[in-house]
Order: sequence, then structure tokens, then C-alpha cells
Amino acid sequence: MSTPIKIDIMSYLIHVQSMLLLLLGICLGANATAQNDSTRPLEDRIEAQRIAFITETVDLTSREAQAFWPLFNAYRKDEKALKAEKSPSKSPIDMDDAEARDHIQHMLATEQKILDRKKIFVDELEEVLSPKKIMRLFRAERQFKERLLRAINRRKNR
Repeated sequence: MSTPIKIDIMSYLIHVQSMLLLLLGICLGANATAQNDSTRPLEDRIEAQRIAFITETVDLTSREAQAFWPLFNAYRKDEKALKAEKSPSKSPIDMDDAEARDHIQHMLATEQKILDRKKIFVDELEEVLSPKKIMRLFRAERQFKERLLRAINRRKNR
């Protein structure tokens, strides 16, 4: 008869742990400023939501989260820098064919760098997460982007 109580307590403790982990992720990812939501930049609020969504969807333990977030943040920083490098310095309309050809080659080389960085990221993650959780991460990132785009479209259509 004492076993059901232990199971209930364990599930409660697991739930509390996941909520604390979620809160920790939000605080760490948003750089925990003293500003309230109305004055915080939109980008910070989106990032806090991304962290909460990933933490919940991937179901990170506290130990996994501790190792995961520094890797994820470094990867996102590198990815953002590489994507910025990919943008053309001028409009395609203003380019001649040689400039456009050069830019296409530059874009392809940059996309390869992004892929190479992602492979390194996966190798790093394999030291911290199971392959199943890595797949959950990729799915969570895709789902978050889709939800964000839908929210932006809803706001535009108001």
C-alpha cells in the first residue's frame, strides 16, 4: 500500500523539478534583467519563450540542461553570425551577372559552413543528450519557428 504513495511523490517531485528547470531556463536565456515584459525588447521575450518551449519539449533533466544550454547558446551565436555573413551587400537587382555569380558561390560556401557547424553541435550534444532528445530538439526548433511565424501573421492580419 505504501508503493502508490511513493509513486505519487516521485511524479510530483519530477513535475516540480521540471518546473524549476523551466524557470531556470527562462531566467538564464533571457539574461534575467530587472525590466518588465513591456519594456524588454521583443527579441528577449521571444528568446525566453524559445528556451521555455525547448526545455519543455526536449524534456531536459537539470543535469542535461546545465550542459546543454552553453552548447546551444554557442551554436546559436555562431549560426547567427554565419547567416549574417550570407546576406548580400547590395540588392540582386543592382548586381551584374559576375557579382551575382560570386554571391551565389559565397552563399553556398556559407551554407556549408552552417552545416559543418551543425555537425559539430550534434557531436557535442551526443556527449550530453540521447539521440532521441537531439531529434526532439530539432523538432522543437522547427515547431517554435512555425508557431512564431503564425503569431506574426496573425498580428499582421488584425
